[in-house]
Amino acid sequence: MFSWIKGISLPEDVWKNYVIFVLALVMVFLFYRFVKQKTDYRRDMKRVNMRFNDELLKAAELHQKERSVVSQRCYQLMHDYRNVINELEYSYKNGRLTERELTVMVVKFLEDALDYLVETLNNMTGQKVSACVKAIIGGNCKRISYEDAKVKTFVRSKNTDPARRSLDQQDEQGILIRENTDFMYIVAEDRSKGDSVFISLI
Repeated sequence: MFSWIKGISLPEDVWKNYVIFVLALVMVFLFYRFVKQKTDYRRDMKRVNMRFNDELLKAAELHQKERSVVSQRCYQLMHDYRNVINELEYSYKNGRLTERELTVMVVKFLEDALDYLVETLNNMTGQKVSACVKAIIGGNCKRISYEDAKVKTFVRSKNTDPARRSLDQQDEQGILIRENTDFMYIVAEDRSKGDSVFISLI
């Protein structure tokens, strides 16, 4: 095979055999690379699919947990609402419903409702959420003047920062709406947009 090294002359077409041999080696090498790449690709795709399936399963479990929390809290809210209405009706029919009792029951119901809402939003967003209900006070039931009306916190969720609760106590009499841009934006008749709510992200 290597007789040309010893100086022995070979027929002219022998080089073709060498070319064919080299080409065969190259083809074998390329085929090996192709098979290896395909195997690596399949292995990588299997890993990706397993990771994707794991992520999909986790997302499905998280979604199911969110739905479960929403369902449970909605049921609890309706259950509490029914109980409060029945208690109020019973007290009213027996002539024992006072303004104080009404306020205490409504505050307790709203606080629980806010807690259900907060827990639901915490689960859905992964963020700490707190909530409150504000009341506009002043004037009479038919008309409240912007100049005289005040806004105060009526109830907060239990997870509210204590600093906010202490501010509520300081502002027990309420804050004038005309000094609160957010509330003026909500209640003003000449507001440019039709928004009736706002959210604070701090």
